[in-house]
Amino acid sequence: MKKHLKMANLSYSVKLGSDCLNKLRQILDSPTFTTTNIDGKHVCQIGQSFLQSSSLPDQISHLKQLVTLAVHRNTSQATVELVLQFLLSMYFDAEIQKSSLYKPIAKCLDSIDEAITQRMYVGKVDIKRLILDQAKKATTGKEFISSVKCLAESPIQTVRYQTVTHHFSAIVTAFIPHLIACLQQLAPDRNGRNAKAHIENVSLAHTACQIFFRLLSMPGHSKEQALECCQKVKPLLVEALLKGYGNMDLLISIGLCIAQLTNRESDGEDEGDVLNKVELLLTRDSAVTDQHFVQCCLLNGIISCFKHCPLALHQLILHTCCHLTTVKMNTTNLLVFMKMLVTWTSSLSREPQGRDFIEQEAYQPLLSYLWLVWEHSSETVRQSSREVFANLLRSVSSNDMRLETLQFLKKYSWLHKGKYGFLHEYVLIAGVEETLLHLSEPGATSLLLEILGYIKYQHLANYVSEFVCCIMKCDKKAHSYTPAEWTERWLIPLVEAVEGKPDTRTNVSQNLLPRIIKVWPETIVELLRRMADDKIGSSEQVALSYNLPASSHDQSADIYLMLARRARTSGLLSEEAQDEETWCGVLNRKRIDSSLHSSCPKRRLSAFALVCESHKTSCAIQKDEFKWVSEFVRDNSYHSDASFRQQMLSHLKHFLYHVLESNRKLDSVSQRPYQEFLRALGMMQVERLATSSLANYRIIGLEILNLLSNIFPFGTFSEH
Repeated sequence: MKKHLKMANLSYSVKLGSDCLNKLRQILDSPTFTTTNIDGKHVCQIGQSFLQSSSLPDQISHLKQLVTLAVHRNTSQATVELVLQFLLSMYFDAEIQKSSLYKPIAKCLDSIDEAITQRMYVGKVDIKRLILDQAKKATTGKEFISSVKCLAESPIQTVRYQTVTHHFSAIVTAFIPHLIACLQQLAPDRNGRNAKAHIENVSLAHTACQIFFRLLSMPGHSKEQALECCQKVKPLLVEALLKGYGNMDLLISIGLCIAQLTNRESDGEDEGDVLNKVELLLTRDSAVTDQHFVQCCLLNGIISCFKHCPLALHQLILHTCCHLTTVKMNTTNLLVFMKMLVTWTSSLSREPQGRDFIEQEAYQPLLSYLWLVWEHSSETVRQSSREVFANLLRSVSSNDMRLETLQFLKKYSWLHKGKYGFLHEYVLIAGVEETLLHLSEPGATSLLLEILGYIKYQHLANYVSEFVCCIMKCDKKAHSYTPAEWTERWLIPLVEAVEGKPDTRTNVSQNLLPRIIKVWPETIVELLRRMADDKIGSSEQVALSYNLPASSHDQSADIYLMLARRARTSGLLSEEAQDEETWCGVLNRKRIDSSLHSSCPKRRLSAFALVCESHKTSCAIQKDEFKWVSEFVRDNSYHSDASFRQQMLSHLKHFLYHVLESNRKLDSVSQRPYQEFLRALGMMQVERLATSSLANYRIIGLEILNLLSNIFPFGTFSEH
């Protein structure tokens, strides 16, 4: 369906705005195209055909024809320049930038530039100058900012990006007045009368600051240019940050611009002067904005912009961070602060001197703060705290410090969801053997039994599942297990842990099993094969095979059904592998049949869900499946629980759709079991309506007939 929708979208042409159309028509009506030279007339024809195109492929085809003409050796210089103007008028159009035509136009520009550079027009056609002139034709500040954004965000090897570096001074000089205008319009509307206009101003200022930061980060400009930018723009940026104009994203971008300007004007200065400038930034008093938020934004900018910081600057950053950890910050401030810590610790962990600084000075203060935020209500803050913890742990070379951290984590209850994330990172860095050795002395089995006791809590289910699968995955990588050995090490203890705990099975099935299947799918089949080998006749014999008490046989059946359904849903079972004793290759027929006729309603429903399940609705249905479904509907339609009946109907509906899809690929002979099943199911309901006096019994009959009529309309099986 998605494929057809995508193809349908490609069949329509990209509509050009009225302003863009007028510009293109003016270019086509220029004297160059109205002359009698052949290339001018040809370009004019192609351009008119482009404007009249009714599909996107046609538009792209006409653009390629223009490029072919432009790069031809005999094409005049004036014609090449006008073709470029034709393309650039669309390239800088705001509507086309959002359309499917934007990338083809960009590729056409690069193709012409490549041909000009390699073969012809050297010294005659200056494509970079044409691009700059076309960008300057923008009539509004928003259009010019958008034009510079297109150029600055282009890939480095393209002519569009090279235009910025080649004409850097001219672009920055033209860009600064528009940036200043955006900053001057940021004063908030206190009465709220122009809220929409204020939001638009903030959005435009955010874009302008992002582009200005990108321009400042480009190589090739001199310190004099940086000083000029500082004099014109920096005071306004500082004012906007201190007064809190705009939203969080804008203020973070402003902090980046201020830090980059400070970095550029500090080029060549000694360490003391740089520290003084940074310290002056961090100690400014805020008039409106929370002082702590200002410091967070500036710290984020300083860490991002000052590469290869001296030790004294890291110490200043750590001192400021330690001060911020002592104050109570709101969620917005904390998000910026944690983002800054992630960036800082990540950059430190990649350098030997940075790792030494973390181990000697920053490890304990930052780690102490992480214990305060690892349980924060914001998922982003919790995730950031994990990343900071991983960066700190990665920087520590001392085994004793790592083990001390692990012992500290061990003291916390498993009810702390932050504990799972931190231990996850510990396993990835320190290894599974070290973690299991010090976290749980008896080994993996005891740890698994302990942790799975907490998966019953809904708010912990994902965290428990993620951590358990992390240990399993790392253990699998560290050792050369066979599927049987790995099943014995992890999955058998998993079955034991879930035994006798019905409240854990739902979360194990929904959260843990899908992850385990991704770690090693074949081991689920190996576990089912082991469980299928047990005889059903003696509960004592089954219990002995698992080293469990005899009373646990019923729970074992529930777990077996849970594992089997998940395996079948994931496509791990062979649907066509059938024999007298097994179904789907490994499932025990007697165990399935016994569960379908169990005295426990939940177990019967679980077995019915397994039978109705399928990985692909197009796969063939076996006779036993028709038999099991018919008998289950016959024997359980009278159930007094409305929830039971609704779940049964839901599973039956899934099975009937499987019948419909599977039937389509069969010949008339192979369709007979399908027809017989549907006819018998329908007649069963008709007889029920005619003979039963129970309301529930008659209602369920009507609902099943309604399912049949909706899924299999008249004529599905010709005359039947």
